[in-house]
Amino acid sequence: MMPAGHVHLMGIGGIHMSAIAVLLRGQGWRVSGCDLYPSRLTQRLQGMGIAVLTGHDPCHLEGVDMLVHTAAVRPDNPELTAARATGMPVLKRAEMVARLAQGKRVVAVAGCHGKTTTTSLVAYILWRAGLRPTFLLGGEMVGLETNVMAGDGPHFSRGWDWPSLAADEGLDWGGLSRAFEPLAQLPRPVVCAIGGECISAGLELALACDVRICSDDARFALPETGLGLIPLAGGIQRLARTVGRAWATYMVLTGQEIGAQEALALGLVSRVVPRARLLEEADAICQRIAQRGPLAVRYAKEAVQRGCEMPLEQALRYETDLTIILQTTQDRAEGVRAFLEKRPPRFTGT
Repeated sequence: MMPAGHVHLMGIGGIHMSAIAVLLRGQGWRVSGCDLYPSRLTQRLQGMGIAVLTGHDPCHLEGVDMLVHTAAVRPDNPELTAARATGMPVLKRAEMVARLAQGKRVVAVAGCHGKTTTTSLVAYILWRAGLRPTFLLGGEMVGLETNVMAGDGPHFSRGWDWPSLAADEGLDWGGLSRAFEPLAQLPRPVVCAIGGECISAGLELALACDVRICSDDARFALPETGLGLIPLAGGIQRLARTVGRAWATYMVLTGQEIGAQEALALGLVSRVVPRARLLEEADAICQRIAQRGPLAVRYAKEAVQRGCEMPLEQALRYETDLTIILQTTQDRAEGVRAFLEKRPPRFTGT
């Protein structure tokens, strides 16, 4: 991001733009905005000291250093036209989101249906685990009553907030033990980019993901036995299924911390990259997955997850059943056509 100045948001009353306004204000920007009509969201922003103007007018741009607009703003809008005439940076909403995400480990949820629900679920899991995520949702999350939160820190996660857990006499330990299960059961693949310390609940969260890569300074451990506890949220079972019984037992019983190269050798992560390239590599993996047949990716994930819990013969039959189902899909037919025509496939998820 460029040094903080005055940023003006056109369409600030929208659920996403109002959230962007909050994030920018938290980064030290002076924020103003405009929309056609006042709303509950604009009133909330005004209560935070953000100036919200009604309508669109070039006079709104006085002292503004950057303008951000939604796709709903027409190209010939007088306020937008005036901003471009001054030569100030003019960004679309998506471009501003990309700037806000620079230097962060990012989980992006896309698709036709369920995006807000899935993103809210992931954000809530991270928040309850004490991981201080930044999130931007397409709706307000019940319980937090917000659709945006800013996080920080050089580490993936140092684990549970033990003092808070110890002080909560009514804590649902059973619910806590299932904290990351919804993430593990998502039909879409989840790529986890790990930088710095990945300890306790942080490692349990990472183990609930499908693909893990880490920076060369990453550290991993499950130290709970030193506190008279055992890992709370699936860490023992998922670690044993990932690195094998011997190493999982050793790490859990001793609390041994391992580095990035050891994690790679054990199969805990799939790649180790320099810290500066971590997000770039994670994004590249996501792009590769996104280019493949969405139904095939979903069933492949299901085959790995469920198959590993079955006897081999049963797992092979299950894999065959999924293959037969895929033979009936339009994506399968498109994949064959694309191969014969020597062109990239155009999958539709049907």
